[in-house]
Amino acid sequence: MLNLPRARFTVPILHAILFLTTSVLMWISSKPILNGPARLPFGILWVVDLPISAIAFSVMFTSAENDWFAWAVWGVVGTGWWYFLGRSMEALQRRFSSKLEK
Repeated sequence: MLNLPRARFTVPILHAILFLTTSVLMWISSKPILNGPARLPFGILWVVDLPISAIAFSVMFTSAENDWFAWAVWGVVGTGWWYFLGRSMEALQRRFSSKLEK
């Protein structure tokens, strides 16, 4: 079987990189999120973190003083969520590979 990198580390690192890229693009642009250069990475984050993004974006949309705090919490909670999803992916991979070996 293919020797893949550990998902519990790879997936949250990819999420964090995407989140940091989106943050930098939002910071350097004066355009709104959905009209600027951060539109594509933000759209990806919105879809992959749907429950978290809906809550965070509603806070960002209604409260100008809490928008960066909601964004930071979204990044931390989302990356933690993807760590646990990575662990689940590893467990499923072990389960299916052990069934295939039998």
